[in-house]
Amino acid sequence: MPDQDTRYKKLPRPESIEFFKTSMNFHKAVTSSEEIAEVRYLIKREKKSEIRVFLTNLYIVGIADVYEIIQEFPDVDCIVTMSAWNSYSEQAKMLCKDNKIGLFTYSEYYAALRYDSEEFYNYEPPKEDI
Repeated sequence: MPDQDTRYKKLPRPESIEFFKTSMNFHKAVTSSEEIAEVRYLIKREKKSEIRVFLTNLYIVGIADVYEIIQEFPDVDCIVTMSAWNSYSEQAKMLCKDNKIGLFTYSEYYAALRYDSEEFYNYEPPKEDI
């Protein structure tokens, strides 16, 4: 069995998973959230398509990570990296868009839930004026 530090390099910490579950109860677009398996959830939304979400704790989600996730879980519609300091590479984001999969940080995902289909998986947060 891997030690805790190794385990949480890929999988979200229990408190992150609990935060995800709780926050789904408060999002106005979400009608229900069901745990399919460890770190995988079925999110049902009012008047929008269902989303099959995979949660991760990868510091930077890259192309190899995306391929690994979609090979193991081909029905995934969305990959969310949970920790506030996590992100993803632009190449991984483009690969996901090409495969109609949303790739988000948690805050991006929470905002994207209001959208459906292409608007969902293509969601990008507004660029801040510098």
